[in-house]
Amino acid sequence: MIRNRVLSFVLEIESEAPEAGDAPINSQPIAEERVNQIFNTYITGNVQNVATGSTNINQHAVKKEDSKLFNELLQALTKVEGDKITKEQIMGAIEEMRDSQGSRSFKDSYDKFISMLADHIQVFGPVVAPFLPSLAKFIS
Repeated sequence: MIRNRVLSFVLEIESEAPEAGDAPINSQPIAEERVNQIFNTYITGNVQNVATGSTNINQHAVKKEDSKLFNELLQALTKVEGDKITKEQIMGAIEEMRDSQGSRSFKDSYDKFISMLADHIQVFGPVVAPFLPSLAKFIS
């Protein structure tokens, strides 16, 4: 599949500029803007980072199953009886973790969540405990 995409890309370049394959080093037989229009990358599966020969890159990867984990945790907390304000704060911290996963700020969000949870472990601990091993995997 990848081979076919690379071949298609090369053939499109050749149709735009037949001499591109024999062009001198450091020459641009096709404008960079045009090459960017030709080449699109679609990646599925578990991929950590992709920055292929580009500048000014900003990437944020979110796996659907990871968002599912946070959504399940939020759903589980809706069933907990307890202080409404505290519950809203803990749920807000979970949303922050969900939104920051894959970024450098995730650990700060995680630490904030764990700190809040520690203060109210008797009420929220039994519901949250099954999710903690999966959440800890996000910290690297």
